[in-house]
Amino acid sequence: MDLDYIVSLLENRPKMIIGAGGINELYYLVTGYILGRSGTNLETSFEKGFAETFNAFISEYYHCNSTQSWADKIEYFEGRENSIAAFIAHYKSVKVAVERQWFSEKNTME
Repeated sequence: MDLDYIVSLLENRPKMIIGAGGINELYYLVTGYILGRSGTNLETSFEKGFAETFNAFISEYYHCNSTQSWADKIEYFEGRENSIAAFIAHYKSVKVAVERQWFSEKNTME
């Protein structure tokens, strides 16, 4: 199980993952999950840089350089009702961008 799997579960069965909670509960879940895997052989390279990369993406996307968490920024700009769907969309965008960068760097090294 990795972060992609959790996001896919969230997309298909959000109540199973966060119950009646919202984006802040998701933030705590994702943060705890990543911290729990950090420094182990289970941690993926994407998870290793997720917090910094995702928060930077959200700050740039919403043109908001506050010290708030990515969850607070998403909820502020998208509203509580749309925040989980917005997180999923942003997560997928960041995932694709990171994979493209990794692929580009790998091909440059060869």
